[in-house]
Amino acid sequence: MALIWAINHNKLPIISESPSTHACLSSFLYYFAIQYSLHKLYRVFIYPHYISPLRDIPGPRDNQFLIGQFKRIVTASSPSDLFLKWSARWPDEPFIRYLGPLNQEVLLVNTPEAHKEVLMTHYDSFRKPKLFRHLVEDITGPGSLLFAEGDASRRYRKILSQPFSVSKLSVVFSVFQEKAELLAEQLDKNLDENGEGVFDMAKLNTKMGLDVAGLTLLGLELKNLNSDDPKYDFSKDYKRIFQPSKFSSVVSFINSSIPIRKFLPIDTSYLHAIARVRGGVTDCVHNRMRDIDETEARGEKYSTAALPNGGRDLLTLIIDERQNFKGSSDELSIQEMVDQLVTFLPAGHETIAGAMTWASYILAMNPVVQTKLRSEIASLLSSLPPGTVPSWNDIDRLTYLNNFCKEIVRLYPTATLSYREAKKDITICGRFLPKGSALLFVWAVPSQSKATWGPDADQVVPERWETLSGKAANPYAWQSFSSGPRFCIGKNYALMEMKAFLVTIVSKFRFVKSKEIEALEGNHPPYINPALTLWPKGGMMIGLQRI
Repeated sequence: MALIWAINHNKLPIISESPSTHACLSSFLYYFAIQYSLHKLYRVFIYPHYISPLRDIPGPRDNQFLIGQFKRIVTASSPSDLFLKWSARWPDEPFIRYLGPLNQEVLLVNTPEAHKEVLMTHYDSFRKPKLFRHLVEDITGPGSLLFAEGDASRRYRKILSQPFSVSKLSVVFSVFQEKAELLAEQLDKNLDENGEGVFDMAKLNTKMGLDVAGLTLLGLELKNLNSDDPKYDFSKDYKRIFQPSKFSSVVSFINSSIPIRKFLPIDTSYLHAIARVRGGVTDCVHNRMRDIDETEARGEKYSTAALPNGGRDLLTLIIDERQNFKGSSDELSIQEMVDQLVTFLPAGHETIAGAMTWASYILAMNPVVQTKLRSEIASLLSSLPPGTVPSWNDIDRLTYLNNFCKEIVRLYPTATLSYREAKKDITICGRFLPKGSALLFVWAVPSQSKATWGPDADQVVPERWETLSGKAANPYAWQSFSSGPRFCIGKNYALMEMKAFLVTIVSKFRFVKSKEIEALEGNHPPYINPALTLWPKGGMMIGLQRI
């Protein structure tokens, strides 16, 4: 457009302004526009239907003009609903092909074998596509582990995997317990004279998750649970970002291809929410770095012992690692530090809070499961000396609790989907995929397949984990945290926080159906769709009774 304007306004001084030159440039632009249009027509109307080597892969054919299956996907009952139906229709196909906007071909990765081939065996032959990067890069920034490839990915994982190991997390497990106890106090003081009450567990779990993330990731007491004026009120901003309206979701999708947010004043509340989150994290990093610099300027050694979490947080560990590489090319920049922390903050509270919210719902709906879980927890607590808080090692031995948590994240994965793109021509499970092929992972697909998990795949059965057999025993049949070298390094963090929450809350309260759940008449609560995380639409009202 700038070139056309320059030509029309005679603003190209480096080029002769003779009529012949002007005519040549005009002709070039004219034929270029024709060629570009023909290319687009070919890619949209001819290639996917008559030329593509992927066109014989099974998949839905009831495409809508120009948008393929896009409208059906974003208006389905949940972010994974349509994909689960396709998987049930073609259970043994490694890939299911469907068309997106402008008839773009997308392959849904379907079977455990296909997941293994892409995520493990040939993981280095795939990368995160630009489309996915553009969808979330406004939030995470360009230096996030989420998009790092090759040496950069290995470098980030080496630094970031340490604080998320079980040994490191067991030291900060007390933070999970303290915040769960604080949540229990908030619940208890709001019960009526009969010891009963109804609470929006989605809202409360989000606040608890933020407080835990604040301490374990930033070393900050955010006080979302016990204050109406927290230091950094991320909860509303994260809700705006990760639970968007349909309009905002459509704007984000368009913006991933055409940066309309840069030029049009639309959906500004989304951008303001991102700016506040990134600004808050940036303040935390700069304040910590300033404290370190001022301490060292006095000739003293900086100590993290006085920090709220004793310096056992991700920010401290990143700074320590940064100091080890100071002056070298491996030194993390301030921008990279912020990008990593902004990436882990939602993973450290948004996704986990969602899992704990669904756990609350499942317990209210399944009193038998709830009774078994409470019995196991009570047995542990009664075996300890009075006033003793169970350690991580104590809780980690609770078999039914462990199975219940796995079952929750099997049915309600902490994230809904991810994308990959073939870096070269490759054959996976006997299927040829040309370079540039777009692959979609919907984590519920392998984890809820009846072909893999049996006819009760959509039911809560914690006991299934005691004797996994057949296809369900395949490690790639459970993909709630992905697999391979790029697996979710926050897996242990998520499961440990869930267990701390359940041990504390289940031992003190009984979960029962609220009138809001009763009004659904046995139907599942509606989901927010589209969304990157799995959340109930309109909150999750759960009845609680003091034990």
